[in-house]
Amino acid sequence: MNKFWGVALDKFVLDRQISEAIGAHAMWRTTLREAAQTGALPKPAHKIGCDDDCPFGKWLHSLERDPVVVQTQAYKRVVQKHALFHNFAGEVATHVEQGDTKTAAAKLSTNFIAGRSYALLDAMMMWQEAI
Repeated sequence: MNKFWGVALDKFVLDRQISEAIGAHAMWRTTLREAAQTGALPKPAHKIGCDDDCPFGKWLHSLERDPVVVQTQAYKRVVQKHALFHNFAGEVATHVEQGDTKTAAAKLSTNFIAGRSYALLDAMMMWQEAI
């Protein structure tokens, strides 16, 4: 446990959560590409767009109970980048849900989601290093 952080966070937990989040969010990029091709989503678009519905998001938002953690720039940056990732994923999923797979595919081909993924990854790694 890092003495600068609250009880809710230690390096082992953070490392595990980040490792799992990296894999899960990379899979979402693949899932959205497949959805743009097939027109089928694994869950409703509004859920995909929620940053507090995935396991990492649930854990991340559970840290809001710790006033020390939520005051850090690293935490705030991860929350912001995670929300931006889900916002974009939700937009793409909404197009798929509405049957507009061409627009969904076009949005994915801009590499915008890759940029969101890399920004989230970068924020998570910086947070990890801060602990």
